[in-house]
Amino acid sequence: MKTTLFLAFKTIGINTCLAIVLCGSSCNSNNEHATDNQEEKSMEMADSSNELAEERNDAKFENNKDDDANFMMKVAEVNMLEIELGKLAQKNAVSKDVKNLGSMMEKEHTKAHADLKAMADKKQVSLPTMLSSNGQDFKSKLMQKTGTEFEKEYCEKMVKSHEETIEKFESAAKDAKDPDLKAWANSMLPALRKHLDHAMSCQKMSDKKS
Repeated sequence: MKTTLFLAFKTIGINTCLAIVLCGSSCNSNNEHATDNQEEKSMEMADSSNELAEERNDAKFENNKDDDANFMMKVAEVNMLEIELGKLAQKNAVSKDVKNLGSMMEKEHTKAHADLKAMADKKQVSLPTMLSSNGQDFKSKLMQKTGTEFEKEYCEKMVKSHEETIEKFESAAKDAKDPDLKAWANSMLPALRKHLDHAMSCQKMSDKKS
């Protein structure tokens, strides 16, 4: 009788352990699937935000003013990404220089974004309110990295991004149709060039470490 009870309890215990293992595996799979779905939905929302802003601007403006609106939309996307990556750099970077670069990016692009939004409201230009899907994808990949690996990719991104952004601002400072936007673009160039100098300095340091 005791032997029978022992075997019964042993069988129940094994089955319970198997059930827990299978449940854990299933739960992990479900969690990963849910995370993937959340990322997909987030990217879809980001694309919808950008498309909606673009559609509103197309409906409001003629071709010449639409170029100004498109520039402002692109700048909004740049600002939002620089802010988010700046926060990440302060958390995931190791060196003080890269952390300081991230702090500067967050602070100064937050100010620039506030100025841009104020101008957009005045000019009745619609701006995206979320990172683009490409921006979210890059941020998600960078979140998985820390230390020197993070610093290398972050600094490379900052150099490339600011080179491209400076080019856009130089064009706007020369060709923008709206005089206020033209003056603002020109006034932003010294700060953007300073950002690029800092990013290039950090990139050189990170290259030496790798």
